[in-house]
Amino acid sequence: MPAGVSDVGSDPGNGHDGPPTAGRLTRWLWLGFGHGCVALGTAGAALPLLPTVPFLLLAAWAYARGSRRLRERLFAHPRFGPSLRAWRDHGVISRRGKIAAVAACGVSIAIAVASADGVVVPAVAGTAIAGAATFVVTRPSHAAESGRRHG
Repeated sequence: MPAGVSDVGSDPGNGHDGPPTAGRLTRWLWLGFGHGCVALGTAGAALPLLPTVPFLLLAAWAYARGSRRLRERLFAHPRFGPSLRAWRDHGVISRRGKIAAVAACGVSIAIAVASADGVVVPAVAGTAIAGAATFVVTRPSHAAESGRRHG
């Protein structure tokens, strides 16, 4: 097991590493949702408008309920782990991540404007996207800027 990865809370008596209270069906639903989010996050690594880290954060959230081992594996990943840990531990989004997110938001708004027949859809989409972009931009870029401390 990698350094910093813990199997605390796993229940060796039930044959899986999920929470001891999770029923078999519930666990499979969380795992399915987590795997779907990992697939979308992986696709987002190659597709410019599909985000990567938010889907991997959702996967980590789902895996925390279905498989702590898979959750820790995400946080230990050499490529995506640092961004996931920075968000989990400090609420930080890197400057590079912010630039990519805001650029994707701009492209999304442009697509909504170009593809819509009226103004309602672009206005609603633009408002929601602007809100998301504002959230991203207002997060700290470095752990030193964050008052949040974990682990």
